[in-house]
Amino acid sequence: RCARARCSVSMDRNEVFCLLGPNGAGKTTLFSLLTTMISHNTGSAFLSGVDVSKDPVKVREKIGVCPQHDVLYPNLSVREHLEFACRARGVRNPTAGARRLAQTCELDGDPFNTPSSALSGGMRRRLSIAISVAGSPEIVFMDEPTTGLDPETRYSIWSTIRKLGKGRLLILSTHSMEEAESLSSRIGIMNSGKM
Repeated sequence: RCARARCSVSMDRNEVFCLLGPNGAGKTTLFSLLTTMISHNTGSAFLSGVDVSKDPVKVREKIGVCPQHDVLYPNLSVREHLEFACRARGVRNPTAGARRLAQTCELDGDPFNTPSSALSGGMRRRLSIAISVAGSPEIVFMDEPTTGLDPETRYSIWSTIRKLGKGRLLILSTHSMEEAESLSSRIGIMNSGKM
């Protein structure tokens, strides 16, 4: 089954573009292609003018990714995760960068020195989101960033996502119409691998 069909979409900085579709529509597969996690057999994909398959390293320098499921080290604290992400992205002062990210994503205070294994689901999502914007990437992909969270936590994270959208392109996937309408400036509807 083809997980993506021919499509061309132009997006701008300061935009939140949302891929809306049911589970199994191909949203995560498209994200995996665009973020160089998997390769494609036919066709081409470009991000900021860079061919995804021909120059994956350059693509990775331009993007941040918040995967659908948190990928965290259970024994590392929020501070250690963020400092590591800042170092990996070439931030000059990783300690200051980690503090800024923690403040922006509401991870400062008590959570800052807490191991990720002791965080609530909402705080782990905040940490994954903060890691995705370390080093100020031009484009950030967020795959179903609030799935499985309670409404209060979801609305709070939406507020954080809006703040993070300033000065960069955010591309989100969701199966929630409410989330798409609340966060995005434009919506692309995916179904059966087609947009």
